[in-house]
Amino acid sequence: MRGKPAREEGGEPGKDARQGNEEGNLGRSGKITVGSVRAAEERVTTIVQGRHKCKAVSLLAQRFHSFLISVFAPNLLPISEQQSSVMSSTNEEVDFEWPPFIRLYKNGRVERFPVSTILPPSPSDPTTGVASKDVVIDPATPVSARLYLPPTSSPPPPSKIPLLVYFHGSAFCVESAFSTTYHPYLNNLAARANVLIVSVEYRLAPEHPLPAAYEDCWTALRWAAAGSDPWIAEHADLNRLFLAGDSAGANIAHRMAVRAGTEGGLSLEGIALIHPYFSTGADEEGSFGERLWRMVCPGAEGGTADPRLYPAAEEEAVKGMAGRRVAVFLAEKDDLMEKGKAYYDVVKGSGWGGAAELVETAGEEHVFHLLKPESEAAGELMELLVSFLNATWT
Repeated sequence: MRGKPAREEGGEPGKDARQGNEEGNLGRSGKITVGSVRAAEERVTTIVQGRHKCKAVSLLAQRFHSFLISVFAPNLLPISEQQSSVMSSTNEEVDFEWPPFIRLYKNGRVERFPVSTILPPSPSDPTTGVASKDVVIDPATPVSARLYLPPTSSPPPPSKIPLLVYFHGSAFCVESAFSTTYHPYLNNLAARANVLIVSVEYRLAPEHPLPAAYEDCWTALRWAAAGSDPWIAEHADLNRLFLAGDSAGANIAHRMAVRAGTEGGLSLEGIALIHPYFSTGADEEGSFGERLWRMVCPGAEGGTADPRLYPAAEEEAVKGMAGRRVAVFLAEKDDLMEKGKAYYDVVKGSGWGGAAELVETAGEEHVFHLLKPESEAAGELMELLVSFLNATWT
């Protein structure tokens, strides 16, 4: 279902993938190997590198990723059956790869591909007036964050505004809080919702497997909730503390709420989960989902039935999670939609004392609001999130 839009909108990625098949990357048996995926990936990498200063780079790469995953990933042969194309010139065997983002070799070497540009913070965005800055939270880790402060509209002293701690997505192993994907989105959200945002830059797997990201985000959350930065101390209402994230970032937001409920000391107003990354139990061994989770969390017990990915395995912890409200946003064509619905059912059925809401966007795919920020559907999702943060949710 994803392959067709990718060819229509992206043009060259779909064309290149078909050319790769015609040139022999797809074997006579009709089986798809890592070599065939890699050939297509190398073509789009060439396109990306040739346009590295273009705003469309991240969109192009992510749409090409959706095409590859929907068409290639379900049919990839197990490592033991792959052709010799999995061997690099230095005789390194590929353990896992997620084109066109990351490749992990069995010797532990990680190869990353440039699909996103890092944007600097700004003392005043020319469009929104939002100020942003980067701060180091823990030099030893290091955990850092980008803060977004909307322009004050009330007379001095300005009224305090809600504080949102945001966690970016991309399967715990890709992306950055400082990228072209997240900086414009959060800059706009800060202005529209009039909230102070702390966007966390956490360590990525596989170099830093889970629970590293969870620990980094917990450190950042406690730092923000303590008013440790002058912007937060002066402008944020710490009684209106929200968590939000997309995909893996939504998973992190849930885990932070569970931990806050277990350890205490933090009061949360609400949690917004956008297209959350969860499971509904143990995926088939060798499937893309199982191999991806094993890469980012090699110590997981039970594979994708690990409680960190499968909330139904710890209903008591869900019952005690912090927060007064939770909103779960789903997309109809997202492969994770049913798992997001299952999460909502777990929350509702756990006896958790807060109010839970489920919102589904028809006809859209995973993180469409980041891929197509100017679309009507993205605008509607933005308005729903703004109303949730401003306590005007109906």
